[in-house]
Amino acid sequence: QPTPYGGRSFYAREQIQLGEDVACLPTSPDFVLTQASVRQDTLVGEAIKRWELVHESLESEDILALYLAAVKLGRVQTSPWRAYIEALPTRTPQVPMLWEND
Repeated sequence: QPTPYGGRSFYAREQIQLGEDVACLPTSPDFVLTQASVRQDTLVGEAIKRWELVHESLESEDILALYLAAVKLGRVQTSPWRAYIEALPTRTPQVPMLWEND
């Protein structure tokens, strides 16, 4: 809904500290997080290359999941997607990932 401020707004669910990042938009040519951009990451990209030398190639969703986990767990310290990834919920009980057989 439009706000009294004339446009769309968002509100913090918790206190925001002065100087704290609340939004970050990547400005690189790789505006979208892709497996190609993950492969360029020093830590995760190199780990993927080492894995694929011994095992089969990873699927795109596996590569993206590895990167999300690495950022979320603090293994990747700098990332243009850090603010977005850190804002992702750690649990989503309302969204089942697997369904039991009927």
